[in-house]
Amino acid sequence: PEDLLEALGLTHTTKEQNRNVSSEEQKVIDTLIEPLPRDLLIQKLGMDVQCANVLLAQMELEGYIKEDGGYIRLCV
Repeated sequence: PEDLLEALGLTHTTKEQNRNVSSEEQKVIDTLIEPLPRDLLIQKLGMDVQCANVLLAQMELEGYIKEDGGYIRLCV
């Protein structure tokens, strides 16, 4: 696959190479060393609940995290 991308003049990049994460997103990534329930994650982040939920929803849409079985885990 890499050879094909190279032949087409395209390069393969990971999400980290493609987009710099914000300090809030990095804090979520650093906190999720293991899957955590949403409430506990928000508590550990020390953020306003509404702001944290918006951030977590955005990160899930971007594919950085996934909520499954009541736990949020990293996808990257």
